[in-house]
Amino acid sequence: MENNIVEFVRRAADKISLVREKYVEGNLPTNFSQLLAMPFFGDKKHEFVLASMLLHRIKEQTNKYVIAVGWPNHAGFFTAADEYWSVRPDAAKTMMPQSRGWENGDPKAKFYDQQLTRYFDTLAVADFKKYYDNGFTGKFFDDFKFVSYNLPAQPSPSVNLLQRMNRKGHKVFVYPNRKLFGWRRGRSEVANCKVEFWEKLLERMIGGGYLPVVYADEAAYDLSAKFSQQAVFLDGMRILDLFGVMRACGCVLDVFSGVSCWATAARTPFVRVTERHVYSECKDFEIDDLCSQQIPKRHIFSFTTMIEGVDYVNLVDTILAKLNDFVPQIDHNHLPNTTELSAVCPYMLVRQHKAKRFGTRFFKINKI
Repeated sequence: MENNIVEFVRRAADKISLVREKYVEGNLPTNFSQLLAMPFFGDKKHEFVLASMLLHRIKEQTNKYVIAVGWPNHAGFFTAADEYWSVRPDAAKTMMPQSRGWENGDPKAKFYDQQLTRYFDTLAVADFKKYYDNGFTGKFFDDFKFVSYNLPAQPSPSVNLLQRMNRKGHKVFVYPNRKLFGWRRGRSEVANCKVEFWEKLLERMIGGGYLPVVYADEAAYDLSAKFSQQAVFLDGMRILDLFGVMRACGCVLDVFSGVSCWATAARTPFVRVTERHVYSECKDFEIDDLCSQQIPKRHIFSFTTMIEGVDYVNLVDTILAKLNDFVPQIDHNHLPNTTELSAVCPYMLVRQHKAKRFGTRFFKINKI
């Protein structure tokens, strides 16, 4: 039976054209009913929620052998998964830009979901949304009672990479995303980002004395041809190594991408550009208050339309001013350590913070 399961799992990954990034075949269960596949092709925020705050709770609840399925090189993020499978890079190139929340608009996402259900019991988007839907739901607290999160330990960058980064200027990690996550007509929306915005931003950062450390995956622009001598360019890295690079830089820039969630996992300061409605209505402040209270951060509230239109130069000016004010003041000696972390989050602090910033005011009227 054990050999049958080993061959079954190997054949399933091969037939669906998925890559087994992390596995120990000796840990496979002896019963097929113990296998549970968990496909996820959503955005960075929801990947953080799943990998750090939901997966270990669902695994405890189901007591099954979990096969997480997601983006290439992200196995290290999913510490609670028994196995991690990824889509191939050519599939990720078209799928990543279509991620939105828990879901993905690319037809290949549906294909992978359907194929996985042929071989395994699976959890679908609806199973995740019942616990987290623009914030933790009542169902989450009914089932799990409290919020906890797990963050993986991160390695230091290689000597070779540190040598490449050993150049003059404040280092800032930059992720030149192709898509912008904003807010329109009362709901979250995804828009296209102009490459000219990123070119102008890097040009101004370099001129302002910064050393951009630029990472490009399948959902980002490759700007290396234009700035190869003035910036450090990275690609194809395992996500834990990427977290180590973020920490070595000391600051992460998030422009409507959600990469600040990676910065939170890396316990690295960040400057985030987002829309105020996204921050409040999608409860992004909840993650800030639960997981990054000890991490220095700054927010710039703007609109994705500034990049879509001709006003992106004004946004570039605002970002540079914020970096100039924030980066030199970061005390790198007092940041949270980067060892593996498991913590229970005091959710009551979020409720107090929420009421203060977004809640309704009540006034006492004396009786006559």
